[in-house]
Amino acid sequence: RYSSLWEDCLQLYDEVNLALALSSVPEDRLKNEAKKNYENIPESVKKQTSERDELFKCLLKWFKDYFHWMNKPDCPFCTNNHKVVATGVSQPYLPEHVEGKCSRVETYKCTEHHLNLEFPRYNNIQVILQNKTGRCGEWAKAFTLFANSMGYRARITYAMFSDHVWTEVYSDHLKKWVHSDGCENSYNNPLMYETGWGKKITQVVSYHKDRITDVTRRYTRKIDEVTMRQKTERNLSPQLIQSTFLLINTKIRSSLDSDELTLIEKEEKEEE
Repeated sequence: RYSSLWEDCLQLYDEVNLALALSSVPEDRLKNEAKKNYENIPESVKKQTSERDELFKCLLKWFKDYFHWMNKPDCPFCTNNHKVVATGVSQPYLPEHVEGKCSRVETYKCTEHHLNLEFPRYNNIQVILQNKTGRCGEWAKAFTLFANSMGYRARITYAMFSDHVWTEVYSDHLKKWVHSDGCENSYNNPLMYETGWGKKITQVVSYHKDRITDVTRRYTRKIDEVTMRQKTERNLSPQLIQSTFLLINTKIRSSLDSDELTLIEKEEKEEE
């Protein structure tokens, strides 16, 4: 699954998709907001951020309002969707499903109007941008694309074997990859899932066009429990994870130039 998720992330760096995303961003307004925010930060704490980082936070806040959460589809004849209930999952069956790289179709029914409803789970980022709705998977893909379109180095991050996806962005000021969750408008709060939500972390992996990275340790303070879960529930050992990632990353890096490899080496040393 690591390889398939890496292949899927490549669309978040495609020039056409980046231009499409950037065309929707109110760039000038966000830059003005970021400048004002940075100017109003007390000098004693200014060293902890930069105007560029403040711009990213403004983008994060803007995206929270721009994109919409899909709990379940609305019935067009109801004033609310309280009568809409889930009925199951079906395989993609329409040409538009195939074109949009739909993984599955969630099915629902309005019990009041006896109307069948669907929520196709698309993976094609252009379809996701057009719909502006989804759950954490669609949110994370869209926000990662928006961040990349603004010139940041962003990567999509999966809680493997769990049900959440988010973004990491590289801060030139902090010289590290920083957690950011578009669904929650949350920045640099990596323990929110374990300590706030009570999630049992098994493995967290970030996917960038130039590599995949195991970032589990950033998201837990219970690494011994996590390692045991990896072993007992998923038959994963540190040696197996390391060898698998090395194999995948060696293949990825075979197509990169020297400047890209130098950047990767620098960031990996800082991440350690």
